[in-house]
Amino acid sequence: MELNDFMSALTESLKKRGIPDDVIRAHMARLLPSLSEEDLAEIAAFRSAEDFTDISDCTAAALAQTVKVEIPESGNGTTHASEKPDHSAERSKTGHSVKKEKMPEIPITEEGKKRFILISALTSPLWAIAAVLYALLWIAAFAVEALSVAAAVCASIGVFAAGCAASVSGIIYGIFIMMSEKAIGIYEIGFGIIVAGASLLGGVLLYNFAIRFMPFAIKKTAEFFMFCLGRVRVLLHEFKKRCFEV
Repeated sequence: MELNDFMSALTESLKKRGIPDDVIRAHMARLLPSLSEEDLAEIAAFRSAEDFTDISDCTAAALAQTVKVEIPESGNGTTHASEKPDHSAERSKTGHSVKKEKMPEIPITEEGKKRFILISALTSPLWAIAAVLYALLWIAAFAVEALSVAAAVCASIGVFAAGCAASVSGIIYGIFIMMSEKAIGIYEIGFGIIVAGASLLGGVLLYNFAIRFMPFAIKKTAEFFMFCLGRVRVLLHEFKKRCFEV
């Protein structure tokens, strides 16, 4: 099948599935430049629109997410409504979108409510201790990371300062000693230059550790913290569900 024939057949197929014309045109404009050599070879192997029915179905389902349309089901001619997806997402402190998990509703009864309150009150010392330990764990993790940044910055400054002092002293001493012992003077000057290079390398590594690696580590720790908070929410929901089911 030629590319133009494929595009026309796909357009007609999407129209039959209820996709609006403007949505189809926009999709085709994006699709054409993105086709690879493998895609073109696969298109060339098609003989009719029935050969890529699954592609039409998947494309229609994807396009239907952007607009509320009636999509015919393949094979039986029935339709179902496809609405815009809910893109409401909370932004975490790390800048990543975190969607809330929809928890199944729990049938609430008076007996179950009393049981939930009673069990919660009896187990309050346990979960209070667990909550404190959990909070302390994360506080300690973030504190260690913050102290690591400060320590690495201070260490880089110290390495720079100590290296410069040792290097300058060695070079000056080598220059003076060359007047009496030329070989020793050259050795001292060379040693001073080596110390300067080593201190520069160590300082740069420490600085990059503080400025580049540690912010990345803190960001990932924050993401893991948000993930764990989500798991705690699931655990509390499961606890409540079990209380009402007993």
